[in-house]
Amino acid sequence: MQLSEGSEYVALGSSYAAGPGLGDRVPASPPRAGRSRHNYPHLLAERLKLRLTDVSFSGATVAQILGRDRGATALPQLEAVTSTTKLVTLTGGGNDAGYIGYLSLASLPWLVRAATGANRRLVELANESEFERKIAGLADNLLRLFDEIRSRAPGVTIAVTDYLALLPPESSASAPPLQHEAAQRGLRYWQHVNLALRQATARAGAVFVNVSAPSASHHAWSAEPWTERFVLLGGKAAAYHPTREGMSVVADTVQAALAAA
Repeated sequence: MQLSEGSEYVALGSSYAAGPGLGDRVPASPPRAGRSRHNYPHLLAERLKLRLTDVSFSGATVAQILGRDRGATALPQLEAVTSTTKLVTLTGGGNDAGYIGYLSLASLPWLVRAATGANRRLVELANESEFERKIAGLADNLLRLFDEIRSRAPGVTIAVTDYLALLPPESSASAPPLQHEAAQRGLRYWQHVNLALRQATARAGAVFVNVSAPSASHHAWSAEPWTERFVLLGGKAAAYHPTREGMSVVADTVQAALAAA
């Protein structure tokens, strides 16, 4: 597809779109959003010379983007989409399922979890039947969101990315500080979230951007990572989030998917 110079582009999503920990916060953006000028929406807009409205917000769920749950933001991200919007990208869904939340809590020392009550929350996030319920809700909200975007912006192109690889794909590989069982559950969660995104995007006839496949050998414990391990200070990005290299690859992949659409 061709987007003319100056076309209006709205970036929706959570932290994997916003880019917490990458530095250079977008001027006037809420600090809690974690919105960086090095995130893939800004890179893509610069390359294609698009007019970007970036409303991505760290911690957001698709339900919050849609407006079904207010959450941390004052207004649903959906409100940024107008009749003149030509491109919408979406990177989100992991928070709906508790994917990164589970990994972050599981990475804390046991004494810290016990002292803060995080162990109780970790048990909730590890509940498989509850996870399946959340995935079903995510699928419904994605389809509703796509419908709402198109009702606001007829003729818009919607491009949806899945999640960059974070954990080693090999069952024998270690991923400290995660215990083996936690790492394997996290890997399953990643796969199920990505599958829900892929299936909903296909049903809606939107553009699916597969970033999980090319990033499989660039997980956080690899020699050339595109995502950051669990670090408290000094990392290249927020713990368990894309690095600048990862964001650049996502921008490359979105650009290629749009050109092929």
